[in-house]
Amino acid sequence: MVSQYIAQYIVDLHGKILNHVKRAILMKAVRMVSQGRVLYVRPYGDGFIAMVKGDSGEVYRVTITLRKQACTCPYFSLRRKLCKHIVAAIIFAKGIVRRNLQPHGSKASV
Repeated sequence: MVSQYIAQYIVDLHGKILNHVKRAILMKAVRMVSQGRVLYVRPYGDGFIAMVKGDSGEVYRVTITLRKQACTCPYFSLRRKLCKHIVAAIIFAKGIVRRNLQPHGSKASV
């Protein structure tokens, strides 16, 4: 379970990426989430880590904290810009936050 502070950070970060990431990266990230390629998300310090399966089948470690976002994929290593794996992990984590904050007995909106 993540703290309320971290949960709000994830929601805010999700809003920011929708406005600042390239559309092609966003669409690839959405596809990855829908295909179940975010393998897991775990709390990590003041954020979380995720393991995300790339198009090649390689699994990349994504780290999201209050200070940074990082991924072990070649795109991030070369460019130091948000990659589809980071964006997919944020989208997935926001879904977890939404489900955990929803009152019991109410239906989730998509």
